Amino acid sequence: MAEVKYYKQGAFNWVDLMTTDAQKAMAFYEELFGWQYEEIEGEQGSYYMAYSNGSCVSALFERSADSDSPQASLWNTYISVSNVEQILRQAHQLGADILRPTTQALDFGQFATIKDPQGAVINFWQAQRHIGTEIKKEPNALYWVELMSNQLKESKQFYSQLFPQWKCISHSNSPSETSAEDVSIIFNGEEPEGSMQQMDSTFRHKVPSHWSVFFEVADLTESLTKAKNMGAKIIWGPKQFEKGNMATIIDGVGAPLTLVEVKPQNINSTLDKKENS
Repeated sequence: MAEVKYYKQGAFNWVDLMTTDAQKAMAFYEELFGWQYEEIEGEQGSYYMAYSNGSCVSALFERSADSDSPQASLWNTYISVSNVEQILRQAHQLGADILRPTTQALDFGQFATIKDPQGAVINFWQAQRHIGTEIKKEPNALYWVELMSNQLKESKQFYSQLFPQWKCISHSNSPSETSAEDVSIIFNGEEPEGSMQQMDSTFRHKVPSHWSVFFEVADLTESLTKAKNMGAKIIWGPKQFEKGNMATIIDGVGAPLTLVEVKPQNINSTLDKKENS
């Protein structure tokens, strides 16, 4: 995918990492992805913008002492909106809890955070100077996001009402080997933006619904070796899927993420062709 200049309503435009140790996390991702950093001083402390070959791709920050997140380190997902106040009101009317009201982030933009009715936390971003990640679906940048839901049907209903342009299309070709009814691809207009998946019954009552992030890598085997050498744990995979290979890790500071190696011959998937025909 080429450099991104603009994100339309409903696009997944940004991810950032809340971590217990910013310096250790920066070293981990510098080694894994080759990221370089720029420190931004804000009211809540330092925010480290991450760059890959000069393009802004993500950020990280150290967990504050008053954070009420049940997970010490985690990746946050953001959805681009044109009016964060309006989307916040709509989400609340649909049953979401407001965790953070509209907040100004310097001159970068405004954001807000909700917990959806099924328990997953998601952020909304109204861009000003900062649109979000400047590249997607390239090595060392965001590739995909996925909602692991305890109640997939209800989650699809909530987000489809909040973002009417979303089309959630059932898809059986999944690396987790679930049925078509348990996986849906999110199309924001004609573009596949992410997916939703019914959480396995083994975890359904133990793990809350949550959004997870996927980063593309050029060589999965090499990336997993680097990650393990820096203290990461492989918790799922490697496994082949429609477009290549993937594996989920816990990074060196405790945050889960999935690494994806896309095979060149599979970049234009049969699913994309089918849904756009």
